[in-house]
Amino acid sequence: MITELPDGWSIIRVSDYFDSWGGMTPSTSNSSYWGGNVPWLSSKDIKTLRITAGEEFITRKALQETRLRLCPAGTVVIVVRSGILAHTLPIAVVDAPVSINQDLKAFLSPDTGLNEWLALALRALSPEILSENRKDGTTVQSIRYEELCDLKIPVPPRGEQRRIAARVVQLSEKVENTKQRLSRIPAILKRFRQSMLAAACSGRLTADWREQHPQATVVFAKSDGPAKTRRGVPARVECPNDLAEFEIPPSWALKSVADLLMLGTLKDIKDGNHGSNHPKTAELGDHGLPFITAAQVKNYKIDYESAPKITGQPLKRLKVGFAEKGDVILTHKGTVGRAAVNTKPCVLTPQTTYYRCDPEVLDPAYLVHLLNSPFFYSQLAAVMSQTTRDFVPISEQYRLFLILPPVEEQREIGRRLGLLLDAADKVQQAFQDATARTDRLTQSVLAKAFRGELVPTEAELARREGREYEPASVLLERIRAERENQVKSLQVSKHKSKRSTTLVGA
Repeated sequence: MITELPDGWSIIRVSDYFDSWGGMTPSTSNSSYWGGNVPWLSSKDIKTLRITAGEEFITRKALQETRLRLCPAGTVVIVVRSGILAHTLPIAVVDAPVSINQDLKAFLSPDTGLNEWLALALRALSPEILSENRKDGTTVQSIRYEELCDLKIPVPPRGEQRRIAARVVQLSEKVENTKQRLSRIPAILKRFRQSMLAAACSGRLTADWREQHPQATVVFAKSDGPAKTRRGVPARVECPNDLAEFEIPPSWALKSVADLLMLGTLKDIKDGNHGSNHPKTAELGDHGLPFITAAQVKNYKIDYESAPKITGQPLKRLKVGFAEKGDVILTHKGTVGRAAVNTKPCVLTPQTTYYRCDPEVLDPAYLVHLLNSPFFYSQLAAVMSQTTRDFVPISEQYRLFLILPPVEEQREIGRRLGLLLDAADKVQQAFQDATARTDRLTQSVLAKAFRGELVPTEAELARREGREYEPASVLLERIRAERENQVKSLQVSKHKSKRSTTLVGA
């Protein structure tokens, strides 16, 4: 709120110039109240600055038989109860008669221009209203209606109101255009990351490296002779036709997870503890080993700080799922297909699997990129489509295939991808910073408008042009007088109606 008014401006209390009322929900069990042609607005409908209708309609009968009041065109409606009030105050001007539910309040003066100005003022003051006038409930937030009525707003002369409103619209359109252009960046970055991973897995990213290192070949931890069986691991996994046709350089290899386990390239894969071994929520706290869920694995990193911790007897009860530094963690339940290198001892939940590599033949950093690639995710998606669940159990992970370049090329892939993905991350950060600045622009424009800094004031223009002008106080006096006349007329009308009813009864 400004402390010093520009010349010609005045301060008003909202309740002195505006009638205000709330709405309600007609009985949903009465079918004659619903499906008519009268728009009925709820908080979910207030998504734009101007509105003519929402998703639902009521009948004229509902208006007549309930305490609902029709909001004429020009009415300002504001959401006073909704979860969205945690961060946003939705305000709209209605361009056609509507009714409203109990989560909205309506404000109307006799003057169309003042109604428009109130909507603009409420938007400008929304940060202040949300910080000082909001009640945080157990389920949703709400705005104190009586304090909205008692709100004081600055009002400029009529001509200045129009110029400010027009300038705000002009600048807001530019801001929205900027937001729309910015909104395309995340999709572009996603395609870029996916195309880089696809290029890495097909060999295109390091084609020049292979030309300089023609002798490099894939080496396994053990010879490719008779494999040793492991409990639960299939002895032989047939490569699906679509994967067998996937083109990779001759010096690379395509092997199943089961094969790589028996060859020793993968030392182990395991998920977390199931059933009775899984710790209960009451056994998790703020101290001990991080207990990693799918939520902690994101953006190629593991968020150990946000993970619940496990210690004491519950920790001793666990049998599997102890991940070591250097293990690659893959999410296989819930949010499937995110991977990162583990950097500290932790315990896994059944949502995550660790892949323990022999780093001499399978570089963990390369494996992370491979597990995040479209090539690998397509296999995960195929498994999930068969089970109709967001879940790829260990038994199915044995049947997935990995692409193995020579380990030296794996490291080169990791280095190049790291540079490219770091560049993408910097663009992402710049996008987020630009988005935050853009989000603040509209509020900055409104703040300047209500300090009288957005356009020349009416007083300034009058002095420059050598003419008189009408200050806001004169305009407001007319509006207030008109409102008082309307109130008196309504009281007389009610009195006549009551008297007529009495005489008929006599």
